[in-house]
Amino acid sequence: MSQELVHAFDRSDADDDVRVVVLTGSGRGPRRVSVALTRQMFWRMLGAEHPMAAHPLDSRAIAARGVSADAHEGVTAVLEKRPARFPDLVAADLPEFFPWWPDRPFTPPRPRGRR
Repeated sequence: MSQELVHAFDRSDADDDVRVVVLTGSGRGPRRVSVALTRQMFWRMLGAEHPMAAHPLDSRAIAARGVSADAHEGVTAVLEKRPARFPDLVAADLPEFFPWWPDRPFTPPRPRGRR
């Protein structure tokens, strides 16, 4: 973590719980399912006609991840002031709407004849 971020939240008027959330929630421990879902959303929505096209999908993802075992573990770890151990796995714990994109039709090119 960058020193600037640490110093920005190491203020005498900051609540200790807030400091713990910032320091433990920024890159420590794998949040595999959330990272996989976010990466797919970024890549799949790059060609969207407007940023609001992502809003319904983003709302579904937030709702699904907010009740996950990872979310419970993250909150519990903050309250217990310990590093989080996120249990969800990409192979088993992606939201039920994943994948949300339709399959694109694909017609393989015809082989060229030899001369």
